[in-house]
Amino acid sequence: MPAAQYPMHVLPVARLLQLQRLPTHEEIKDELVLQRDGMATVFVSQTWLSRSHPDTADNVKLTLLQSFLRDASAGKKDVRPSLLCEIFWGGRLKIKARALRKIQYVWLDVFSIPQADREQQGAAIASIPNYVSSAAFFVCVAGAWRHESGALRDVRAWCARGWCRMELLCNLLSPEAKPLIVLQSPTDVRSHGPAGLFGRNWIISPVGRGEFTVEADRVALGPVIERLIDERMAAKRAEGTEAALRWYRFLHAHKASLLLGTGIKVTPYDTLEAWMRRLAFASATQRDGQGWSPLSYAILEGRVDLVTALLDAGANATGVLRRDEPAFLVTKGMSDLHLAAMRCDEDESETTRVESIIQVLLARGADAGQRDTSGNSCLHFACTLGHISCIEAILKHLPALKDEPMSFGVAPFGYLALNGHTAALERYMDRFPDDFRDDNTGAPAGWVNYACELVGDLDLISMLIARGHAVDYFDVSRAVPKLKKILWVSKLVNRLMNRPPTILDHYAVGYATPLHLAAYNGNIGAVDLLLGAGADVASTRHPLRMTPLAAAAAAGHREVCARLLAAGAPVDARDGRGRTASAWAARRGHTEL
Repeated sequence: MPAAQYPMHVLPVARLLQLQRLPTHEEIKDELVLQRDGMATVFVSQTWLSRSHPDTADNVKLTLLQSFLRDASAGKKDVRPSLLCEIFWGGRLKIKARALRKIQYVWLDVFSIPQADREQQGAAIASIPNYVSSAAFFVCVAGAWRHESGALRDVRAWCARGWCRMELLCNLLSPEAKPLIVLQSPTDVRSHGPAGLFGRNWIISPVGRGEFTVEADRVALGPVIERLIDERMAAKRAEGTEAALRWYRFLHAHKASLLLGTGIKVTPYDTLEAWMRRLAFASATQRDGQGWSPLSYAILEGRVDLVTALLDAGANATGVLRRDEPAFLVTKGMSDLHLAAMRCDEDESETTRVESIIQVLLARGADAGQRDTSGNSCLHFACTLGHISCIEAILKHLPALKDEPMSFGVAPFGYLALNGHTAALERYMDRFPDDFRDDNTGAPAGWVNYACELVGDLDLISMLIARGHAVDYFDVSRAVPKLKKILWVSKLVNRLMNRPPTILDHYAVGYATPLHLAAYNGNIGAVDLLLGAGADVASTRHPLRMTPLAAAAAAGHREVCARLLAAGAPVDARDGRGRTASAWAARRGHTEL
């Protein structure tokens, strides 16, 4: 990586904890420290809340960041994985309190980048890849906030912005990719792994398709992204270990999709021999210790010519992955058909390309019934990533997968709603109307519930409301046996622990009506939509008979609590164990509520 065009200025944590207001670079430059090797710095990514300052008048962002750093300095709390990360990968992405305690310095654009000198500011912005690479931790600060213009500035907005995607990609392409830590409230602090939020990850959310205030940035970043990819690939190939070569080959397969929207096209290698040399393979039948083979990467690259040639040369179409890899969004048990669902582009030729690959794999013995460790089929995975081309190809050749649920009872189309893929969901609602009744999801949740549970995409929620889907639906009697067991354990653990594991907290506190889910997740935009559609602000249709206000209070979302109270939420309502929203806030340590 070329040297930074401007030095990396960071602020000691001890000084940041003393601040009453986030200062500009010019206001605090005499107290800034130059980053050096070995300094444990946290890179803080954010979106500004006004044109002139990143924070609100009452300093909500500074307060949240200070809360996190105070807990980190005290070594009080681990950062637990997000819901899906915990479901798919268990505790692998948990960040221990003893690691967080090492944080000594903070990089934040408002005080680390010059604000008055435009030339220096430009040099510092161009050096962001260097800054991310030098940091030991990568944090996004995004509560349930709005810009002074009224536009949302929560974690969903962060995921959509091109520069935020660029920072996430810089982290993933760093010598050591750090987990993404998202701060939404003092207790809603989760690790999402270096890939980012599951439904808005680095593979399906390329920088060039993000939102830019300055449209020219979209194209200008193309050469920067290409250089970062090439440098990381070269470093991984030179490293030469099995793990490093997996990274090298995975980046090679996804290079074209990572550059989508920037105007840069990638020229593919035209022969199998040239491609094999480029990827450092000696044989078509080669397979590493985790199950990756030349066929795996040819599928990811969308090269039906290479897939066919490799199979002709003896490659095995029935192989499966033997280990999880969170950065690649893959889980143990995934087959070549699962990998075919990871194609990113959505032009007309893509459907033909993916369909051809699936046809070839099935003809050569690929197992259409293969599931990963959570019971997800290849169609589940295609719906998770929202690729219409992949979904169409799978439906054409494996139509029975449409009705086969995973272990929690969720059928593949449910993943479209969970992960916020509006266009794909509408397409299949029109084609398969019976599959989209609220009482036909395979779970206690209806379709608006699904839409609010994970990504919480507002366009998708609005579309479902406009189509007449219920905004107060929740029927716990429809839980499959495995989910019933989880709900029972979740209630028990929440009686015993103030801060249970993510999955158990979600199913005890958040998992209920759409308004409960939106409130618990800090999705203030969804809360507004649901209230506008007549959702019951006092609903106790919940496993613990909690109200939406109690769910928001338990998760520490102050702005959501204020919105619910303004809508008439009963402040003194008690749950099944006699707790009010205030009692839940106190139990979780949210004294400010």
